[in-house]
Amino acid sequence: IGSCLFAHSVHPEYEFYISIVASSSSIISVLVSIIEIIHVRNTTEAVSQSLDETKREINEFLSFSEINEMTRLIDEIEAYINDNHYESAWLKLKDFKGQLDKQSAYIEKMHQFSDFPKKLKMQKVHLSMDIRNLFKKINDTSTPLEKNVIIDHLDSTKECLNELSGRLKVERL
Repeated sequence: IGSCLFAHSVHPEYEFYISIVASSSSIISVLVSIIEIIHVRNTTEAVSQSLDETKREINEFLSFSEINEMTRLIDEIEAYINDNHYESAWLKLKDFKGQLDKQSAYIEKMHQFSDFPKKLKMQKVHLSMDIRNLFKKINDTSTPLEKNVIIDHLDSTKECLNELSGRLKVERL
């Protein structure tokens, strides 16, 4: 009703100007809407990228902390071996190898560490042999056990993990 009254109260020669102003404001409103849509899309993309980066950092942190835990576990396994607690060493070594398998799968996905899967593969082969040798020793106490070989394998694995941990630190800086 108000628009009808307004239309009747406007002088006919001003209707053209009012129409131009109304059309211009409609066009400006559409342009502002388009700009806002683009802005929201860019914000969404930025949030998505930030989320992906945060996930990557969390995975690296978890990987980093797990690697540090694994090096601590190596020290524990070596202590069990040196103290002739072969059952405990065997159980811990099996757990350690499982963690190493998990880390290896994660590391293979990280392109900047492409040389590590090869290094870790040989370590896993040695650890599998060490697990078998410990198991044989547990089941037959007369079976000789080369502690030094197992400890050398563990130390070699620890060196590899320390190198990986150092490279993860550098990547984060």
